Amino acid sequence: MQDSHENHKKWLVVVNPHAGSNKCKKDWPKIEKLLQKMGQELVIVFTERQNHAMELVISHTDENGMKNIIVVGGDGTLNEAVNGIFKQKKYPTDEITLGLVSVGTGNDWGRTYEMPDTYSKQVKMIQKGHTTLQDVG
Repeated sequence: MQDSHENHKKWLVVVNPHAGSNKCKKDWPKIEKLLQKMGQELVIVFTERQNHAMELVISHTDENGMKNIIVVGGDGTLNEAVNGIFKQKKYPTDEITLGLVSVGTGNDWGRTYEMPDTYSKQVKMIQKGHTTLQDVG
């Protein structure tokens, strides 16, 4: 069993290949290279069905001690990941960092929070630790 302290340094990357009408699947190789340039250890998982992102976040947080999560997808995938953060039992929610590489069709969350419009700039924001504490109400 791995030391969960070591997992605090890793990033769980939850990829929805179908996001953006399959745009994510096409753009994934480019996004993956940008994420690898962050210099962090990445644990990459792909969603296979509805609510899978939530399940992946719960299992990797509760069982593997992951506290840093990047969603590569759209608003729906992000919503599932947020639900997973609130359903996991290991950490207070404000101890988990959630980043987004926005590849959806609507990208409402990204536009609301004035996220940059390129993958490169989005990854740089994550790398720099640009965070906002958000209340889900």
